[in-house]
Amino acid sequence: MQPINEDLVLKTKELKIDFESLLATTVYYASGFILDDFNLLKEFITPYNLKAEELTSKLTGASINTNITKLEMHLGNNNKLKI
Repeated sequence: MQPINEDLVLKTKELKIDFESLLATTVYYASGFILDDFNLLKEFITPYNLKAEELTSKLTGASINTNITKLEMHLGNNNKLKI
């Protein structure tokens, strides 16, 4: 096995945190602009997304921020989201 490159592991974790922050911010700002009847939203967020993320996290041990998916599920409610 190859030795673990600690520097790359740290950079990967930082990138994940930055990406999750960007995605959560995007969902937050989109919440004021997505209409209730926005049918396209159903193509991106399905009833299976959250369960799939939770199961994947449980089976692999991967850290998945399911709060972002929970926020996305409420985009069409015309409510300003709170992060």
